[in-house]
Amino acid sequence: MASEPATGPGPVQPDGHRLGYARGLTQTLPATFAQYHQPGTSTNIYDPVANICASINYVMQRYGVTADGANLVALVQQADSSRPPKGY
Repeated sequence: MASEPATGPGPVQPDGHRLGYARGLTQTLPATFAQYHQPGTSTNIYDPVANICASINYVMQRYGVTADGANLVALVQQADSSRPPKGY
């Protein structure tokens, strides 16, 4: 993975990145990571397990995806390779 740029307008956060920049493996915003953080995982947004767990929790709540992911393709167009990407 390439390092993330630390340039741009706005205040610098303790991790050296600007406020509002997505971070970590799944490029999660800090506020989204905090809101969907999985208890029992690291609170470090750069921890891959914690970052992926928060992203999964977000997708489950936002799109109504079940815990087993059985309905992911039906509910999230980007997960269906037979359909073109859809904007958010």
